[in-house]
Amino acid sequence: MITSDCIEDERIIIDGINWIRGWGLTTLRFALSYQPSNEDLFIVASPRCGTTWMQNLIYNLRTNGKPFNENIQDFFEQNPQLETDGKRGIKQMKRPGTIKTHLAIDRLQFNEQSKYICIVRNPIDVCVSFYFLYQMWFDVPKFDFNEFVEHFLNESLPFSGYFQCLSAAWNCRDRSNVLLISYEQLTNQFDSSIRTIAQFLNIDIDEQLIDKVKRYSSFEYLKQHFDRERTEYERLFIENIQDQTIRQRRQIIFQQEKHLKTIRNGKVNQSKSLMSEEQIERICHKLSMTCPQVKSLFS
Repeated sequence: MITSDCIEDERIIIDGINWIRGWGLTTLRFALSYQPSNEDLFIVASPRCGTTWMQNLIYNLRTNGKPFNENIQDFFEQNPQLETDGKRGIKQMKRPGTIKTHLAIDRLQFNEQSKYICIVRNPIDVCVSFYFLYQMWFDVPKFDFNEFVEHFLNESLPFSGYFQCLSAAWNCRDRSNVLLISYEQLTNQFDSSIRTIAQFLNIDIDEQLIDKVKRYSSFEYLKQHFDRERTEYERLFIENIQDQTIRQRRQIIFQQEKHLKTIRNGKVNQSKSLMSEEQIERICHKLSMTCPQVKSLFS
């Protein structure tokens, strides 16, 4: 049963999921009850763990190395977000597609035949990167950095909490239809990560395809192209919305968020300088209490 048990300003908690009132409840309710098809592929991760990166990598693999911006509409139609695009996004998804979600895997209706790629990342890097993204969102309550760290630790930021996502992914790691991979592995072992993902998806690869994936899914390529192309696509998409009320609201949000950057710096283990020693210690302690074994994936 989905219930609302806490409302504070724009924030609302629905069945244990942190949400924003202005985002609407229909798409979240759909996400929590969606019954996956056997062919569905999910990318499951907290914000700032590499979902956009993984979307591009999978798209490159499935299209024999085609960059996302060769056909930007095709890319986005293959990559809906479950809890924000909802029923319409899944129904209109071009298949084979990839469903992105920031909900923990144990909050999804699990299908033994579907496939799930769970991405985890060092929580210190996640917290700092999420803070900078969060500040660019329009319809959320704003916090200074110290307040944000507290919300991160308390798992009261939008979507499933980081530690909840981490623990749920770790607990599913031995399932044959789940691939657990870290942002740090993608960064430090890119070639072998591409091969691992391709094998998981039953995609045959050769050195030529690997070279294309490395080029078009590289941080440098995405930083140069992705946000510019995404912004233009969103502008055109909003212009074509038929419902005037929805179109006007989306235009207001678009104007407020048109400088939003989903691709920031792509580096690992370089966020500690922004935190106090106490904040670092508390995050590391919570990681140790939640899922200490996963630390090996962050080196």
